[in-house]
Amino acid sequence: MGSQVNIAARIESICEPGKILISHSTWGLVKDEIECSPREKVNVKGIDREIMTYDVMMT
Repeated sequence: MGSQVNIAARIESICEPGKILISHSTWGLVKDEIECSPREKVNVKGIDREIMTYDVMMT
């Protein structure tokens, strides 16, 4: 499996039920359309850098 699948699985595993959590790269694509709040950086097995995550604000 590729690194994107690993990142998605890690983000999904730390996401609270009923919430939407996205990566920094996804945030870059939607930031002008969807309100998001920075959350935390996460470590992903097989990735040599931390991944910034964002909560999607449900408004």
